[in-house]
Amino acid sequence: IYDSTSAPLKFQCTQWGGDVTTTDIITDHPEMITEHLLKRGQSVDLIVTIGGASVGDHDHVQQTLIDQGYHINFWKILMRPGKPLMFAQHSHLPPVVALPGNPVSAMVCAHLFIQPALGKLAGLTQPIIPHTHQGILGCDLPQNGIREDYMRATLRWNGEQMEVHPYPTQDSSMLHVFAHADALLVRPANDPPALTGEPVFYIDLN
Repeated sequence: IYDSTSAPLKFQCTQWGGDVTTTDIITDHPEMITEHLLKRGQSVDLIVTIGGASVGDHDHVQQTLIDQGYHINFWKILMRPGKPLMFAQHSHLPPVVALPGNPVSAMVCAHLFIQPALGKLAGLTQPIIPHTHQGILGCDLPQNGIREDYMRATLRWNGEQMEVHPYPTQDSSMLHVFAHADALLVRPANDPPALTGEPVFYIDLN
């Protein structure tokens, strides 16, 4: 599987003020994860992993963190994309944000979680929280499920209001859709069917 996430994630974190160092791709093996965790943990303020945090037979990140004395603050959240997101803290090692393996899931979670974390670590008094803006929906949408949804979308100014047009394909492996998106349309959990022209909220990616 090609690593399509590290480069854009590094770019994002650098734009947000982080001084990023990357490691080689490591195998899905607890001993290898432990080795890199302890090695990197001596020189950084935050560790970010990509993949390995879900429920597959070879997703070893969570158990490895626990074995090394980490406390799992949260794992699995009611959002889409990004359900397997994990955050863990340790008494003397840096905190860990474990991102999902799908590239779009990782990028969306980075906007919502890593960007504020970097601001906190930098000592900013005002937290960096992605702000939502109000626009109108550019197409009909069916009822949403039980997870809050962050849909990749484009923005179009119609002369009076900002129209938000979600892409018809929202698969979390479709990195090119995220690359061309202007915004994340935020749909609440269990949101009823929405019609063109109804007010919606979005996060401007630009």
